[in-house]
Amino acid sequence: MPRGNSTGLMGANLTVDGGIPLDMIKMNKILSYEPNNLTMTVQAGIRLKDMEEFLADKPFTYMPAPAMHWATVGGNVDTNAGGLKAIKYGVTREHIRELKVVLADGKLYKFGAKAVKSSSGYSLKDLIIGSEGTLGVVTEVTVRLYPRPKEIINALIPYPTLTQAIKSVPAILASGVVPTTVEFMGLKVIDLWESYAN
Repeated sequence: MPRGNSTGLMGANLTVDGGIPLDMIKMNKILSYEPNNLTMTVQAGIRLKDMEEFLADKPFTYMPAPAMHWATVGGNVDTNAGGLKAIKYGVTREHIRELKVVLADGKLYKFGAKAVKSSSGYSLKDLIIGSEGTLGVVTEVTVRLYPRPKEIINALIPYPTLTQAIKSVPAILASGVVPTTVEFMGLKVIDLWESYAN
């Protein structure tokens, strides 16, 4: 079973019944950065944090934002990780163009394409994404890049009840405003945070 940086909160990185983990963390290179076709190809063991640092001074960025930035992109592919930006940008699946995968026969296969339009044949790339490493070992990932947002505005909106907060989300989306992130914090969590942050 392939394993990234063991940050998974769901425990997917734990072997069961005598399984053998295949540590991918040293496969952590950026293989190509191609701004002309809005892609970047990386090895599966690279951490999201390292990808962010590489892209920090560039006009493009990788959008998915799972909570753990120490996670590897291969782990995100294997679990189809989401994150706070999923409401606007979707989960990992929407940001993967091409995969290189070693299957059980020991051969290396390429699924998908760097091109935006690639619809011939079965979508085996999408079958691999989210399969938890049970169908093969992802070794390389070509991700889709987005232009970096020019401005980010944060809004903290208090609601008197949970029901009103929940009802506001479809109303906001129906207005034509698509927020990057929508996060709910209950009063108890806010009290704990305020106490912690003084």
